[in-house]
Amino acid sequence: MRTLQQRIDDLSKMPGLRWEREGETLRVALYKSARHHSVLLSRDKERYIFRAVVLSNSEVSRNKHQRRRIARRAWRRNASKALVTFGFDNDDRLVGQIEAPAATLDQDELVLYIETLARECDRFEYVLTGQDVE
Repeated sequence: MRTLQQRIDDLSKMPGLRWEREGETLRVALYKSARHHSVLLSRDKERYIFRAVVLSNSEVSRNKHQRRRIARRAWRRNASKALVTFGFDNDDRLVGQIEAPAATLDQDELVLYIETLARECDRFEYVLTGQDVE
């Protein structure tokens, strides 16, 4: 069975996909601009986990009011998005995440998940900060 990294490397060669992998991190070029967003690749038993940082811990923990405001916005996004889940990780960063069963994930789903995660996290970052930090 091919590893996720091998599958990503093969997909990166396809025309139209502008992905660069370095270890467990995939840099995804967005839109037709110079914008990028990084997606972290991991596996937990029988599922792949794709995660991207929306806000650093310094942005999230600036003050209690800021964290509550971000948490409320993430909750509202979770209610309206079927694919990407937003929340805080153990490092107190706001992240977007998609989980997929490893055994049945096909190439089309893999592309959809990575592109969608990178796009949604980039958009949410811009909505919250007014800038493209990544």
